[in-house]
Amino acid sequence: MALKDLLIICGGEFLIINWIEGLDRCFAGLQKSLTSIRSLKGDRKYYEYRRTALPYIVWITENLKYGDLSSLSLDYESYILECSAGSRPESDFARLRQSLFNQPVTTILAADLETQLQASQTIQSHPNMKDVGSPHYVKKASYYHHYAGLPRPSQLSTMDPSNKKLYGDALRAHTLLTRKLGSVGLLYLLFKDYYGFTGVKQLWKSLPFATRFLTKMKVNRLFGEVFVKKYHGRYGTNKIIDRLLEESGWYVTEDVDFRTGAVRKILLDYYSGLWKYHNAVKTALEEYDKSRKIYETLTPERITYLRTGLEQLRDAYRVLSIVGRLNPATDFRSGNRLGKIPTDLDYNNFEQTMKKLGFEPELPTFEIEHCDKCSGKGGSSNRVCNTCQGWGVTGLPSSVKRLIPKMMYSSQDVSSYKKQDALERGYNYIYGRLNFGRTEQTDYQIESIDQMLTALDLLEKGIKPKV
Repeated sequence: MALKDLLIICGGEFLIINWIEGLDRCFAGLQKSLTSIRSLKGDRKYYEYRRTALPYIVWITENLKYGDLSSLSLDYESYILECSAGSRPESDFARLRQSLFNQPVTTILAADLETQLQASQTIQSHPNMKDVGSPHYVKKASYYHHYAGLPRPSQLSTMDPSNKKLYGDALRAHTLLTRKLGSVGLLYLLFKDYYGFTGVKQLWKSLPFATRFLTKMKVNRLFGEVFVKKYHGRYGTNKIIDRLLEESGWYVTEDVDFRTGAVRKILLDYYSGLWKYHNAVKTALEEYDKSRKIYETLTPERITYLRTGLEQLRDAYRVLSIVGRLNPATDFRSGNRLGKIPTDLDYNNFEQTMKKLGFEPELPTFEIEHCDKCSGKGGSSNRVCNTCQGWGVTGLPSSVKRLIPKMMYSSQDVSSYKKQDALERGYNYIYGRLNFGRTEQTDYQIESIDQMLTALDLLEKGIKPKV
């Protein structure tokens, strides 16, 4: 029932059910019997009510399965969300579109540090950049995210002494090492033996092959003398960093923290932030442009089709919710095999709601009779009734029995967790949920549809008629 392309629905006459407006008697021949059932007492009232409604329940469970309806709901939701996202004005994305981070990675890395940090500060308050790791230093509350990119020099004076020394060293190291190697060269030197920053790897891989090849040649040439002294891996990289800094006039001591990795992690977090900002900006703009194209296809006529379809879908969930309430509940996991009679059942509700919704299904032609042997219970506390096999009624065709929960299950039916799970999954696909919170899923879907209809109203106000 779910459709992959919702535009088909928007342009065609799609109906979930053959709904009939103003139908006086949608339950021909049933109204009188339901009225008489309300005069019954005790459990018999429920058994007879269930038996009388079963032909309609069979039709509903064959044509309005919860799993199919929920797939259709997702199609509607996806389309409306795309339109809502595309309805935002272009001005909302002007900062991102003009940002340095909307440029290729080579352009971002070629910019000086001040330009990069200024660009990140300019867009960090944008809603789409919320919670995106920044290359610019932002103090973090969590101890486990202590390292937070590079600061601007003016920020050092506001830091506590320990951070001021640490980030000051990182800032100085970046300045001196990029003079020797360039920003791309430093990127490669830092992460070649350190694999803990995914963003850094993505930043490197997004560079053109020729750039990466020439950078590797340039940096690896520095390792010749180090390899002769048998300094390999990260320790060898540290020796190269030491030498480059000393050549720049800064003699490295243990206090610089290259040995423990603190300065390295700050620099890696900065490069990782460059990638995250670039990726977030590009993704936000691509998604907006895609949503904008979808939104521009929205017309008043299409909104009418969408609204009609959603209202029908909501009515279908309401029908299914009523049917779900009518089913007996069986807690297989607790070892129960006997279905519990619902205590929240409104014996007027089924008839009145169906009549109000109004639909004329082609009902199956079979007679369902009350099982006199077990009086509708499906069996005793220990044995399933041989006559009805646990359904509490006779006359159900074999083809539809799998759709109807039993009043009582045999020990063979629920002898293993696998069988119990298969039963529950099958019923949940049809009704939404068989046992605990039986209407929870359908109630959630109805609430979601109400929210979608509200979103449609807002979208409708923003549409300009095409001339």
